[in-house]
Amino acid sequence: MFLKRVREQIFLRKQGLNQFDELLKVARLAGLNEQEFSSDFTLAGRSKHFSAIVN
Repeated sequence: MFLKRVREQIFLRKQGLNQFDELLKVARLAGLNEQEFSSDFTLAGRSKHFSAIVN
């Protein structure tokens, strides 16, 4: 049971990072560079930053 939840968390985090990467591609197409889009990004903060942009 525990292992199943760990796998689900890993899957969800990978999905979130993939969504962030897609959003970053769109930002680049819109003319933003990565520095403007994510000035002080850490891997742990990506998800929080991503949800703030989407909402």
